[in-house]
Amino acid sequence: MEQFVDLPDDDALSQTVRPNWTAAEYMAKLEGILDLKELVKNPFLLALSLVVLPEVIGTKQDLSSIRVTRAILYDKFVDGWMNRGKERLFERHDQLPLDEQLALKNLRDGYLKRSADDFMKRLAKYFVEEQATNVTIDFLLHPDKDTWAAK
Repeated sequence: MEQFVDLPDDDALSQTVRPNWTAAEYMAKLEGILDLKELVKNPFLLALSLVVLPEVIGTKQDLSSIRVTRAILYDKFVDGWMNRGKERLFERHDQLPLDEQLALKNLRDGYLKRSADDFMKRLAKYFVEEQATNVTIDFLLHPDKDTWAAK
C-alpha cells in the first residue's frame, strides 16, 4: 500500500485522481469493509482494490454498509481502463487515417467495450481460480495448449 500511495498520479495504475489517503488510511478502509481484507489476500485483487476503492466507497461514511465482490472490483477497474484508452484515442482522432477514424466510431458504439469486458473478465477469472495467490505467470513462446494460460 505504501508503494501504491507513493506512485505519481500519472502512473498506469491510477485510473482517476486518487484521494490523498495514506497507507494507513487505505488499510483502515480495507479493514472497515466487511470481508474485503480477506478478498484482497490475492495480490492481483489487492492491486485492483487499491485503484478502484475510492470509486467503490464514493461518499459513504459508513464502511460497514459497503459490500465488495470480485465482480465489482473487476467491473470498476475495467471500466476505468477502457475509458482511459478511449479518451487517448479520441484525443488523437484527427491524426488517424480515415479507416481508423471509422473504426474509432465503433468504439463509441460500444462494440469494443463489450468485447474487452468479456475477455478481461475471463482472464481475471483464470487469474483468481487457477493461480490462487501466485500472480507470476510465465508466457512461453510455445505454451502448453492444455493449460489455462494458453486459453
